[in-house]
Amino acid sequence: MNYFLISPVRGITDGERDFLRSFVAKTRADGNQIHFPLDDTVQDDRIGLFIQRQNLAKIVEADVVLQYYSPTSKGSLFDDGMVFYLGKPLTIVNPEAVGTLKTPIASFLRWYALKSSLPTDMMVVVGQVLRRGMIPCYAEVPVEWKGPEPGALFDLGMLFAAGKPIVLMNKVKATPEKSFENVLIALDRMRRIGALVHDFGAR
Repeated sequence: MNYFLISPVRGITDGERDFLRSFVAKTRADGNQIHFPLDDTVQDDRIGLFIQRQNLAKIVEADVVLQYYSPTSKGSLFDDGMVFYLGKPLTIVNPEAVGTLKTPIASFLRWYALKSSLPTDMMVVVGQVLRRGMIPCYAEVPVEWKGPEPGALFDLGMLFAAGKPIVLMNKVKATPEKSFENVLIALDRMRRIGALVHDFGAR
């Protein structure tokens, strides 16, 4: 089997790092392939776009996506959006951490990964399913960014996996280090450059 492992990267604890490296080593010893972003994704990226492109390519290749759930990991929310849009099977390796948490993403994970018969927050799941279905209808997707909130990160992951041009509807401030703000700015700039090249070629 070929796996991709979602887990914290920047905010990972020593205990989590040790557990996950042991988990990855055992998975490989069992004859499987597994991509562990902490060690296997090149993290030298001041924007974050290259990191996300690497991870997307590995998620596409994976037979199954595994997730070590951490409620504080923002990058995992983006990855969850990519996984959901692509329809990849998702398995939580620490299901006890999801438990009965009353958050929208925990409700989604219980439904999508843990196969709960009924989501505790049905409207969240319905909204995610509807938004996923609407994305292919857009030539360009307008995004009003209000910060890295869970729903916004999940939706941005879906848009990124879909490869849709993103139109930033508000001013977003760049950060000195990699961030989702920098990714959005880069994607919007790429769209504008692409439009200029298209217009120039049409003349």
